[in-house]
Order: sequence, then structure tokens, then C-alpha cells
Amino acid sequence: MSDTPEIPNKSTKPDQVKQKLFGPNWRSLGGKPQGSYDAFGGQPEPGKADLVAAYSDIVYAAIKLIQRKISRVKLRLYATTETGEARPKCKTTSVTWKNLKSIKANKSISFSTQLGEVVEHPLLDLLDKANPQHNRGELIGITQLFLDLTGNAYWLIIRDDFGLPQSLYPLPSQCVELVRDENQIVRGVKYYEGEKEYDYLIEDIIHFREDNPLDVYGEGHSPVRAMWQRIQVGWKEISYLDNTLSNNARPDVMVSPKSEHGFGQDEAERMAKDFGHRFRGSGNGGAFIATDPVDFEILQWQPKDLAELELYKNLKISILNGLHIPPELFEIGEANRSTAEAALYSLYANCIRPRIELIVDKLNEKLVPLYDKRLFIHFDEVVPEDKSFDLQERDMLLKNGVITRSEARRLYGFEAFDWGDEPLIPSGMLPSAPAYSPSPMLADDHQQAPAVAAPATPAAPDGQAQPAADSLRATVGGSQQVMAMQAAYYSGQLPREAAVANARIIFGFTEAEAEALFPEIKPQVLAPAAATQETQVPEKPAAKAILPPMRDKAPDPLVQAINEFFAHQRATVLGQKSFTDDIETKAFPDGGFFDIDKWTDEMFQRMLPVVEMFYDHSAGETVARLGGDAGLLKVVQPNLKEALSKATLLFCRTTNESTSQDLTKALEDLRQQIAEGLEVGDVKNAMKDRVQQVFNGLDNERAYMIGHTEASRAQHDAMMITAKESGVAKAKRWILSSDACPTCKPLAGKTVGLDEPFVVDGLGAYGEINSPPRHPLCRCAMSLVTEGVND
Repeated sequence: MSDTPEIPNKSTKPDQVKQKLFGPNWRSLGGKPQGSYDAFGGQPEPGKADLVAAYSDIVYAAIKLIQRKISRVKLRLYATTETGEARPKCKTTSVTWKNLKSIKANKSISFSTQLGEVVEHPLLDLLDKANPQHNRGELIGITQLFLDLTGNAYWLIIRDDFGLPQSLYPLPSQCVELVRDENQIVRGVKYYEGEKEYDYLIEDIIHFREDNPLDVYGEGHSPVRAMWQRIQVGWKEISYLDNTLSNNARPDVMVSPKSEHGFGQDEAERMAKDFGHRFRGSGNGGAFIATDPVDFEILQWQPKDLAELELYKNLKISILNGLHIPPELFEIGEANRSTAEAALYSLYANCIRPRIELIVDKLNEKLVPLYDKRLFIHFDEVVPEDKSFDLQERDMLLKNGVITRSEARRLYGFEAFDWGDEPLIPSGMLPSAPAYSPSPMLADDHQQAPAVAAPATPAAPDGQAQPAADSLRATVGGSQQVMAMQAAYYSGQLPREAAVANARIIFGFTEAEAEALFPEIKPQVLAPAAATQETQVPEKPAAKAILPPMRDKAPDPLVQAINEFFAHQRATVLGQKSFTDDIETKAFPDGGFFDIDKWTDEMFQRMLPVVEMFYDHSAGETVARLGGDAGLLKVVQPNLKEALSKATLLFCRTTNESTSQDLTKALEDLRQQIAEGLEVGDVKNAMKDRVQQVFNGLDNERAYMIGHTEASRAQHDAMMITAKESGVAKAKRWILSSDACPTCKPLAGKTVGLDEPFVVDGLGAYGEINSPPRHPLCRCAMSLVTEGVND
């Protein structure tokens, strides 16, 4: 049974429609006449062989122009790599800024997708030498030639023993007939070569076609067919002129004798020859002396040259318009430079570009997937640039560090050098830091954050105003500028001496504080394993830290989830029967109204999928930075799942234990007030108010603090787990934040093994600090120390 959908009445209804359009002369598809092309039904419909025969005169000139232009369009092969995927094994190079802009204007490519131009690949070799007779330009040109003439072009794929294309042969479209099944679905083609006939499956054919509203599944409709009647008129006009000029039986003068007897035949023949001999060529205009009385009559013929020229001009313009070619290109003597440039722009924008897009789209659909689905072909932009605008744009992009000097040199065909890979950044400009919104922390929380000591401001010289460094540093903008300097320092754009000096002069940090903000980055030499007598372990090269480690995922989803849980918890606690009954009967509730185990389980179920997002994000980022592939992500998943469950359960339990402690403390304070004389009738309202106050605090500040802290903990935990499984990272380094507190400053630049803690603060669940955060709302980060990884 066919796996294609049936098309009802396919064999009858279209025939009736076509008979109404073409009349009784209509016949089936396949290069044969299909009715009439004129309004009177007297001219037969052209077949594909007739359309190919129209390749002459103005049709030849116009289509040849298109063929030559399109055959010179540069086609390039590109490869995409998503996060976690293995890099292509073929040789690639970076994509130029100009080509990247053209690609993104035509294809949907995410910012996380890595794009590279493939420079060596069997597909490129195949296109460069499609068969022994045709190279890439000739193959594309012939394809477009048949598309413009017949609306169809066919490539025959010859495969090797592995099923991959070995060569490509263009088939003359007038010799190809589509083969359809009972549902009119195309299943193959028949190719006729003289008296021979060849059958090919549709899988071995690449069929390029123009749209045809009368046959949307089969043969295309060409521009030449659309202009066929005008082409016929032009042919007939040229044929008429040719026949007239070839048989020009028009005398210019008539000589008549005045005598009654006239001329005899011999005398008339003699006079005609004598007249022609005397006045032909150089004798034109001489005197004629008649020996006999004669009458001379000059014959006047009505001129037709202007009408014929006007008709030919109109036909030419109509044919050029049908092919989307500006007529100005064929009026060389009448166009100035501005007109010619506008005509060329229109040619490439409206004629060449849509045609090459059709060919490239079909190649990406039928040919490229035979090799790899991550590959695609794209063409260099053919539409002429606005040179003035592009020059200004490139100058702006280069001066602002958007593109590098090497990328700018490649745009002009110059050789790129290593020194040109670093972007130019104007003096006073630094990368903008991520937005930071500080929030006050609860002093009575179970993880109290240490206070941040403000650095001392150097005294101003006598007689001068005190610098406003303290106020600047205390603002959010000041913190962002310090973070921006750190980012520039870690990425190698800002020397350490300049960063330290700016921190002291602009922001008022002391020498020690400025150096702690910008720790010196030195290669970490890892101790080699003990060598045996038989083998000598060579000294390992210096390791290199990946800085900065990654861009953290915004904690907003986790903050929102915690907020929603606290709101649900508040409504449930205040509304549960055990709490209200205890107030009514005992005037004070038992501790059982807040079940820590129950709330921990419920919070765990709600938070687990949210925290999992941060684990997955960090693992993917770490794999990409370490040069791993999707296989590493699969290997690390079991360990990630286990760590995710433990970390989520721990923070849910500590959160609910802290909530229970807050509720207990609030009720104990209320009990003391009752003992000191609070009216019993006010106990119920006071009780609910106290519980309400506890949860109000949870909804706002504490949810923000917990969300930010646990999001950072989840991402750094996943980063360590992935690093261990990779085998590439050997150690980890503490990266100090711009607003680091005195508790974290001693850890600046500290490097330890992946299994070693940075510091041990106590014996609790969070006493061993294996990664940031060290305290609530800690904004420090961590980088990996690797061995020979080029980051």
C-alpha cells in the first residue's frame, strides 16, 4: 500500500479544468503539445523542445547574461555546532562578519550555535568537479539556463559503493519526462537519448523547478513559456523582414518610351544593363543622355522601418521584464553611471539573488543531508553594497571592539595575523557589567552574611575637596564599573597594573584591597605523579585558568518558585484546622501545626525541576568551555542527578527548619507578652498577626536571598562535577567579586584540587566550602585550572 496520501479525483477533475482553459486540443504532460497558447485557440502549446529552441536573439542575450552572472556566485559550505555536540571533524575556519550577516538574514541561527566555514569536504570536491565535463560554475549555469527556458532542471546523482554522491550530471530537461503513480505522485523520471530510454528513481534525481499553478507536484512553468506569445511575434516579424529583404522585388525607377512602337525586348534589356552599369556604386548621381525620347518616373514606397523598430523595442522590453532584467542594461549608449549602477542593483536584487536562492535551497534539501544534517550551503551576498554606509558601519564596529582587526583585514582580502585577533577598545570604555540589585539581608537568618567593610578613602591634599570615591563606590553603578574592570582584566584586555591603579584612584580602594580585587594570575604547575624506575613521567606543561568561568544563569526562576511556595505555605498554615482549633481550645497551638518533614517533601518536589535547570545550564557551559561533546554530558548525568537531589533536599530542609524556628520564636515572644498581661481575648488576633509577619518576611527578602544563593551553589556544584568527569580540569580557583566581604577576601586567587575544600568554616551542612557561595548572597565565582587547554 502506498505511504503517500491519496488525491481524490486526480485523474478526472484536473482534466476538466485544463480542457476549459486550453480547449479540446489539450493533451497530457511530458514535453508534448498541451493545448493552445493564444486567445483564439489556433496556436499549439509549446513543448519543452520548443522552449529550448527559443534560445536565440533577445532571449539568448538576456538568459546568457543571467547564466554568466549566476555561475560566478560563490557558494560556501558551513557547519553548525550546538552546545554539547561534537565539533565537526572536517577542516573549518571562522566565518567572516560579512558572510555571517548574510547568513543570519536568511537562516534562523541561535546565539549559542557555533558556526564555522568548511574549507575541506567531499561535498565541496563534488561541486567543484561535478563530472568530467562540468565544474561548479558550469553546472550552476546550465541549471539556471534550463530553469529559465523550460522551468525545470535535473541533476542525476551517481553514487559510490557507500551510497554517497560520486558525480553529478545535468540532464537536458527537454529529454526528461516525469513518471507518476496512480495518485499522480512523481516516482521517477524517464530520460530519452536518441532512441534509448533510461529509467531513474526520484531519489537519484534532484529536480529544480519554477512554480507552476497548473501542476504543483510536477513540471515547472518557465519565464520563456510565460512570454511565449511575444517571442512568437518577434520571430514572425524577423522572418517577415528577412524574406522581404532576401526577395526585394521593388524597382526604384520606371523608364517608358514616348514613341508609339516602344522598345523591343532586346532594346529594353540593353538599356536596363547600360543604366545599371553606369549608375551603380561610384557612378551614382551621374548624367544620363537618352538617345530616344523616354519618360522617367521615380517610384515612392511607404517606409516601415520606424514601426518595425518600435515593435521590436516593445517586444525586447517585455521579454527583459519577464526575466526581471532592467532594460537599461541593454541600452548601453543611453545610460549614465548612476542609471547603470541602479540597473545593476536591480539585476542582482530582483533577478540573480532569487534564482541562486532557489538552487541553494534545493541543494540544502536534497544533496547536503546525504553527508551531514549539520551542514548547509549558503552563497556570498550578491546584491551590491551601499559602500558609504558599509564603510561607516565597519569603522564603527572596528573602533568599538565589535569586530577584530583580523576580521576587518579578511573583509578586504588581506592576510590575518595573531595580533589582530584582539578587539580594539577605545580609552575609557570597558565591557558593561551585568545588572546587580542588592537586597538587605535578614540578620537573624540561619546563614547570617558578614558585613562588608568599606575601604578607606585616601585623604585629599590640603586645600582641595575630598574625592567622592566613597559615594561612587557605594552606588550600584560603582559596583558595576568595578565588575567591568574585573571582566576586562580576566579576559586579558586590561593589564593588572592599570586595573589596580584605577581601583585606587577612581574608587578609593587601598593598595591591599585593590590587589585582592585583581589577584595575579600565574600558571599553576601541577605536581606530576610519582615515576617508577621503568618509566619517567615528563614534566607537565603549565596549567592555565579559564577566566571568567561562565555567565551565570539569572536566579529569577528560583526566586519566583520560592516566593510562590512561601505564599502557599502561609495560606496553608493559617488555614489548617489543627492551628485554628488549638487557638480556640488551648489558647496556644502545639508544635505539630508545622510539620517540617511534610513541608520539606512538598518543597523538594516543587524546587527540584527549577534547580535542575541551573545544573543543566552549568554542565552544558562547562562542557563547551572544556571542549567536550555530548558524550561527556551523558556520562556526567547520573552524578548530576544525585548531587541535584541531595543539594535540593538539603536547602529545602534547612529552609523549613529556619521557618519553624522563626515561628517558634515568634510564638514564644507572644507567650511572654501574655504572661506580662496581654488580654486573653486578643490572643487569637495577635497569634495570626505574628505568623503572618513571619511569612511576610519570607515572601520578600528571604526568598530573594535564598534564590540567589542556591542558584549560585547549584551552578558551581554542577561545574565541579562536570570538571571531574572531563579529566581535563585539574584544580579550581576562587575568583573574588567586586563587592567581596572581609570573609571572602582571604580566598582571592586561592587554587586547590577539585576534591579539596577552599576552606572549612565549621561542622554544619554548609561548613565545608568546596565552591562559592561562602555565605548568603555571596557573588564570588570560581574558575577551572586546566592543563594545556586553549580557552
